[in-house]
Amino acid sequence: MTRRSGRTERAVAAHVNGNFSDPFALLGPHLLSQEDEGGRGVVIRACHPAAQGVEVLRRDTGAVVPMRRRHPYGLYEATFDDAAAVFDYRLRVTYPGGHNTMACGHDEPTGHERGGTQPVDPS
Repeated sequence: MTRRSGRTERAVAAHVNGNFSDPFALLGPHLLSQEDEGGRGVVIRACHPAAQGVEVLRRDTGAVVPMRRRHPYGLYEATFDDAAAVFDYRLRVTYPGGHNTMACGHDEPTGHERGGTQPVDPS
């Protein structure tokens, strides 16, 4: 389990309280370091307040990894200790009633700087 730095905890608190001016310093993929997180690997964070659950779909391994709801506001997190670099991924977000969307992850052009969602094809 990864130790959380005070800096990360302050960023989470500021984000969920609407007082964080740089959300992508917290959200999205980040390499872990000894100084910041006390570990190695990659952490992915996403904010989906209305979601019942969020999963990371790794494009490199095909793994589907549930994200942990880190804060009741809807801040989700998954840590990948085996990753030496940020990898290509998508997020599958599940909402009440079973509705799913695929949220753009790392390396997917969307026409936006980051983010965006599209419905999941049920077939």
